[in-house]
Amino acid sequence: MRKMNENELDQIADQMLDIFFDEVDVSIVTAGIPPDVAKKIIRENLYRDMEYFHRYGDVFVTGDDMGGIVALIDGKRFSFFRKTILSLKSNKIITKAATKEELKILNSNAKKIQGVHSFNWYKKRDNVPFYLAHLGVDKNKRGMGLCREMMDFVFDYASKYNSELVLETFSDRNASIYKHFGFDVVEIVESKDKEIKQYRMLKKL
Repeated sequence: MRKMNENELDQIADQMLDIFFDEVDVSIVTAGIPPDVAKKIIRENLYRDMEYFHRYGDVFVTGDDMGGIVALIDGKRFSFFRKTILSLKSNKIITKAATKEELKILNSNAKKIQGVHSFNWYKKRDNVPFYLAHLGVDKNKRGMGLCREMMDFVFDYASKYNSELVLETFSDRNASIYKHFGFDVVEIVESKDKEIKQYRMLKKL
């Protein structure tokens, strides 16, 4: 694993889009939006995400091919305000990419996610943990042990600074994978209609 270079942001955003576009939360947010428009919007959001974690936390990749990407940050340093300021840069691009009707659909969809999502749920703990924001493996490299390699790296890296690591996911499948790597479910938050749920997970290092 190596730290990303700032000039790799575009390549990383493209790779992240391919990895995460079919995830549960992305599918919910982009429901009813044409795929080409949805991909432009999600790609821009991922770009700003990686820009944020590169600036204030750490982004690591596996070699030159970027088969795996990890973004993490000291929970005490994570700032939703800073992240929002950076994401505002996306507004012009998103507005140009989508029609007014599509923007209304996006906003409505986003509210469904916002109803169960929290950026700082773990800050209630006495020991504010390290935060694992993104971990993704190229679809063509799954089942080759890369996820295990990346997880071991993350555990070793985070343990130098903290005794706990947290993450959240909207996917039952992903929650099962993280349980396999020693994470425990701290809390499950569901939408009123029970269609959306977020697993909030923690691992002792």
